[in-house]
Amino acid sequence: MLEEIRQQPAALERTLSSEMRNVERFRRQMEKRRPRFLVLVARGTSDNAATFGRYLLEITTGIPVSLAAPSVTTLYDARLDLREALVVAISQSGESTDTNLVLERARDTFRRGHRIMVQIQSTWFPLTDRNPQKFVDISKATEADFQKATEKIYFGGSQASNLVLPVLK
Repeated sequence: MLEEIRQQPAALERTLSSEMRNVERFRRQMEKRRPRFLVLVARGTSDNAATFGRYLLEITTGIPVSLAAPSVTTLYDARLDLREALVVAISQSGESTDTNLVLERARDTFRRGHRIMVQIQSTWFPLTDRNPQKFVDISKATEADFQKATEKIYFGGSQASNLVLPVLK
């Protein structure tokens, strides 16, 4: 562990020099649209780094920083209102399921002015190019099992198709 600590300055220097262009682009984006608050998402030992990062970020930016509790999302399936927040995951491996799920939820939040596109496609796509459009073991389906599907979208009147999305208040 001591050796890893000693390697940190060189690792940080390598990261900064290789990512300086992206850091500068990110800085410009933050100047244009400054977040109201920051949320750091971490688990285990990365949570210690997040606590330290919280102090650094609040001191240098003046923006309030909160530490997320990933289990609120993963265990209790709660939806957090992360509008106007910059959500940052801290992970040594980048593969923490908990932190990644919180990031996905934050990314999938619709905000005022967002637009969506709906694509209607096979329920098996992209796992397979074809869908029999009925319940059958796809791996054992024969040519006779496949049938044409027609998707319809209705508009107007009491039978209009619709899409229901949760709205954050």
